[in-house]
Amino acid sequence: MKMLLRFFLPLVLGIFLMWWVFKEQDFQLLADNLAKADYSWLLISIGCGLLSHLVRAMRWKVLMQPLGYQPTLWNTFHAVMVGYIANLAFPRMGEVSKCGSLAKKESLAVEKLLGTVVVERLWDLISLLIISAAVVVINLTLFADPIMEFVESKSGTINWWIPATLGVIGVLMLASLPWFLRQIRQKAGSKSWFIKINDFIKGVVEGLAAFKKMERKGLFLLLTALIWLLYWLMVYLCVFSIEATSNMDFNDGWMLLVVGSFGIVAPVQGGIGAYHAIMVAFLTHLPHRTINGDDALVFATLSHANQTIMIIVVGFISLLVMFFTPNRKGHVAKR
Repeated sequence: MKMLLRFFLPLVLGIFLMWWVFKEQDFQLLADNLAKADYSWLLISIGCGLLSHLVRAMRWKVLMQPLGYQPTLWNTFHAVMVGYIANLAFPRMGEVSKCGSLAKKESLAVEKLLGTVVVERLWDLISLLIISAAVVVINLTLFADPIMEFVESKSGTINWWIPATLGVIGVLMLASLPWFLRQIRQKAGSKSWFIKINDFIKGVVEGLAAFKKMERKGLFLLLTALIWLLYWLMVYLCVFSIEATSNMDFNDGWMLLVVGSFGIVAPVQGGIGAYHAIMVAFLTHLPHRTINGDDALVFATLSHANQTIMIIVVGFISLLVMFFTPNRKGHVAKR
């Protein structure tokens, strides 16, 4: 029942979001606009996506070296793709699936592989937050005027006491946070949900500690930066596929990456629906661009579909490779 709920509830949410995004769409117009797209840019984008997954496999190998594990890059890459295709069926199952498939193929301990994934996900989160913060700071003036105009239209004038009150409330909340945490620990310490949250926090702390023991930190950070650079290229190249977005610059590409990332990490299969909704909302409200809803939806559809199709095709091939080729032995280094 839990597995069915983990599959169907996200799927129902994704279908609802897709219906909400497409409910007023002229499908003939959508089909015409899709037919006019320049798919050569999408193919290059797919190439960048594949390369990012290969670099991710290389980074994973760096994480496994302190454990004495030396899997082939070939098997590691296919395990990564198995994880991506698993996420299309069951959100958040990709990490377990890729660890399980590589552990079977290379006769490794799946528990230790899961520990490396904690470190991976932690640094992906840190990277996304850093990029998001940089994008916000760089584009602060771009969005400041529209936000202020909206606030003034709702309240007439902005009174000084509003931000002052919010500031005081924020300080009081931060000051009382330790007391609230103690109360929660005392009253909910034995609850399953609290234990899960506590275990998650411990996992994050252990992941940071594991990074300190890594021998090739510089290479790990370099590969992490390269992954996100390729992610940016993967998204940005898609803007040249249709005329309405073809004049977007590098900075716009970083904004698209951040917005699209939050759509992809939504708890639905492959970000379906959530990615489309957030991307359309962003493009149609971008202050320095005039992109209508139809064109925004075409871009969201193309940029999401080309990566999803790539994951399905390559992921299926990776499944065949991982489960129907001989397992490998003698790959654990003596330490």
